[in-house]
Amino acid sequence: MSQAENYYKEMVEKVEAMEADEQYTKFEKKFKPKRTTDDCITPPLIYETVKNWAVKEYGWENREIVRPFYPGGDYENYAYPKECVVIDNPPFSILSKIVRFYEEKQIDYFLFAPNKTLFSIRAAKSRIGVKGQVVYDNGAKVNTAFVCSRGATIRTAPTLQKALDEAIAVMKREKLGEEPPVYAYPENLVTFYTLEALAKGGQEFATDNCVFISALDAQREKGKTIYGSGYLVSDKDAKKIKEAIAQTAKERVGKIKEEKVIVWALSKREREIVEGLLKK
Repeated sequence: MSQAENYYKEMVEKVEAMEADEQYTKFEKKFKPKRTTDDCITPPLIYETVKNWAVKEYGWENREIVRPFYPGGDYENYAYPKECVVIDNPPFSILSKIVRFYEEKQIDYFLFAPNKTLFSIRAAKSRIGVKGQVVYDNGAKVNTAFVCSRGATIRTAPTLQKALDEAIAVMKREKLGEEPPVYAYPENLVTFYTLEALAKGGQEFATDNCVFISALDAQREKGKTIYGSGYLVSDKDAKKIKEAIAQTAKERVGKIKEEKVIVWALSKREREIVEGLLKK
């Protein structure tokens, strides 16, 4: 068999192996359960926040709190203690049925619910609207509200809203790590953010009179770099850019807390580079 024939044979075998792998992957997927909002496992911090608020709000301090909704659980045949309160995140697809069951059995409840279907849960005594997207442990993102066995037919709850906002913020920080600092660069440094701001503001800018730079001298001392690198431009070009994006920049800077901003300045060497660009 020639070298060319051997090469062709090897290629055919590789393609066949890839196709077999792809077919097996498709076959496997058929038997994997699809994730739905019924599989939402509530993050502990979110649950504790909601439970603590509900217990205090409705005076349930001396009542036993139960959670009958767990994998394989049967809420209809659950052994509910006398005078207990159900505070839990039930399967959303049968939420109306669950609420009817608790109303008929006269069992107090405070249940998580998708906000879009809040008003369709007709059997609930009270519906509590909040604004907040909860990321559950299975990755599902649900704009969450609540239904309760007590209270006004429809209501809001600013204290619950505040508690949820704080809990969600903590979860985001834990997931992303400490919030990264905001860098304030010298006007003579052009980064891709600068171009984004110019484009957003409908401004046109072009120059060949610039010097590539991956980090300012002040950053190198701290082991930092310019994200995406950048170019040093002359004072003349810097002034053009500043005027062009003045309004756009105001919108962004206005949202940044000053204490979060780390200001980087040009070094003496970089200042000399910028001044040299003007002479060009």
